Amino acid sequence: MFKSLFISFVACFVLLLVTSSVQSSGDMTSASCMMRLENPTHGNCSFVVIAPGNDTKVNLLLLNQDKLEKPFNDPSFPRLTRSNKHDISWIGVTSLNLTEENSKRWHVPSHCVSLEGGRRDFNRALRANNTIPVSEKDLLYQARQMLEHMCGYSRSETLPAKLWFEALDIKSNQGSMFLSYVKAAGYFYGEDWVQAIEQFSLISNSPDPWIREASLYMIARAELVWASASAINKWGDSLGSDLVDKGRLSKAKKAMDTYLYSYPDGQYTSSAVGLLRRLLFLTGDYDSLSQEYARLTNDTDLSSANGLLTLEEIDRFSSQLSLKSGPIMLAVNDLVRMRVDHHNHLSKKELVSQKSYFSNDSDLYSFLLANYAFYVEKDFKKILKLIPDAARKNSFLPLDFSRQALRGMALFALNDINVEGFWEDMLNGVDVVYQRPIVELGLTKYYERKGNLTEIFKKDSLINDNYIRKTRLLYAADYDILREQAQNDTRPNTEKDLALFILLYKELTRGRYEDFVMDAQLVPENANTDDGYMFELEADSNIAIGIFRDGEWSDGYQCPSISVTSAQLALHNLKKTLASNQQKNSLHVKALLCLGDFYRLNKIDELLDRQFSQEPFSSKIIRRGDFYSNIIADSSVQAKDKAYALYRAIMCYSPCGNNSCGGEPVNQTQRKAWFQLLTGKYGKSRWAKELKYYW
Repeated sequence: MFKSLFISFVACFVLLLVTSSVQSSGDMTSASCMMRLENPTHGNCSFVVIAPGNDTKVNLLLLNQDKLEKPFNDPSFPRLTRSNKHDISWIGVTSLNLTEENSKRWHVPSHCVSLEGGRRDFNRALRANNTIPVSEKDLLYQARQMLEHMCGYSRSETLPAKLWFEALDIKSNQGSMFLSYVKAAGYFYGEDWVQAIEQFSLISNSPDPWIREASLYMIARAELVWASASAINKWGDSLGSDLVDKGRLSKAKKAMDTYLYSYPDGQYTSSAVGLLRRLLFLTGDYDSLSQEYARLTNDTDLSSANGLLTLEEIDRFSSQLSLKSGPIMLAVNDLVRMRVDHHNHLSKKELVSQKSYFSNDSDLYSFLLANYAFYVEKDFKKILKLIPDAARKNSFLPLDFSRQALRGMALFALNDINVEGFWEDMLNGVDVVYQRPIVELGLTKYYERKGNLTEIFKKDSLINDNYIRKTRLLYAADYDILREQAQNDTRPNTEKDLALFILLYKELTRGRYEDFVMDAQLVPENANTDDGYMFELEADSNIAIGIFRDGEWSDGYQCPSISVTSAQLALHNLKKTLASNQQKNSLHVKALLCLGDFYRLNKIDELLDRQFSQEPFSSKIIRRGDFYSNIIADSSVQAKDKAYALYRAIMCYSPCGNNSCGGEPVNQTQRKAWFQLLTGKYGKSRWAKELKYYW
């Protein structure tokens, strides 16, 4: 008995961990990622409307695209993508300190990011040098490859130079230069900055052009990393600029200037300029850093490959930037500080004082004021004054679109009579992929407020976005709409299947058994029964509509198909006003127990726990916990059915004592009484023998 209880406790603990993980994940990916108009605080979702809740990088990219006057359908705008949940996600963006090759490493020191790229450059330069014998090149390739195992460890463990570097049979002059480079790189990755700088300096006048340039660049890198080493912990976090070696920073600056003077258009010029920005950050010169980022945002297409890396860099240091960062960076930071939960909330006085910084960007400034009015002041009338109606444009750049979307949101908040026409006017000029779904959502919210859901699903509806329609099928559509859309051959199969799934699921769980029997005939043969996506019904996945035709309905207690069970329940409902004999009552009880098994075996309980609070269904949801209790209380129920009802009612609380069947929960005292009744009066039944304890 004790062993069984212990196993149950362990199972309960593991289940709790898994459930917590799933719920957390669901909150992150499903609940908080639902497509919405208002975006007041930071989650994991960003949208094409520039807003406080967007990720900083998204707002930066949108404003940059606006400044370059590049619309969403521009072919060079491929990196902003819409997922199934309409989140703006990033393709191929790596962090400032991690190259793509090292992105899978955990806690990689910043100076190690060049391991892979440096090896490729070394091998390319070695191949290009025709004075080095092939036999020596093979040894040098191997020597450089050995550095891959060194990074991040202490020098004593990773730099046994005398054991293998010196033993290599390299006799040619230029081959020796490459070997010296490998040794210097070994010191660098082994974090012996003194030896690294000394060794790179010895070969900085090499006749090989790549070694000559790369050595100068590596001297600058080594000086900078050395200067900041005391201010960075092993996880890569800054411990404060006060711990930076300012004297060493000065030497790093001189080394960078030397490299840039020698190679203004060199192979590593772009990287060296980036290191100069890091130097400005380490010295605390945020004004100069802000001016540099202002230049970058003005001159760089942030949707390009290099631009996205720059975007990551700006995002990391955005909180340290000053007013000299320019209007785009200032606007992005202002939006962040409008979030309801931001620690340094933007005051109206501060926003008003910034007017002069937006002297050439009046639309952007009035947009900031309008966002403040919407998200902070809740003064929706003010927004209509700040943002004039410009819904009838032929196309919208990101800022134009965001301004008009915010105006539409204000009209909706004010319940203005013009809100429907406003959104309809915008539809004529929006980008189909990115912008139109937002406008359709604005119209959808208007239809819902008016109680006119049929506008979303009528034949010539303006609402064509699959995600919007599916969420409304899931949360708001009535039986007639669901039945109609389940047979709408003009819509994608996933939308039709969802409509039919929700129709049958709600008919079954609300006692509309006769309707279920009729509508279940719409389920096609060989329909999907995989319920792996049961909790992501909005996603473009295969809906498990086949469970209503070919699902599980028995695993011990003999049951017919769910259609037969539903027909039996429908017949009982039809005749429930008549006096029932024992046979009729027995059929009804068996049907209820079989319905409960269908719930359990096909995860219907979990779906009911989602609590579709917005649904327009007045019928009471039928939970299997309740009809177990009713069967147990009915003295006319046959012994074998009573025993199974007791068994299942107790199992509702396995293994943690929490009710997984819904209905009114029962306390442990009641469960104990059920257990004693099952093992006593019905002790010879299979179910009494299988149940060892209650919870």
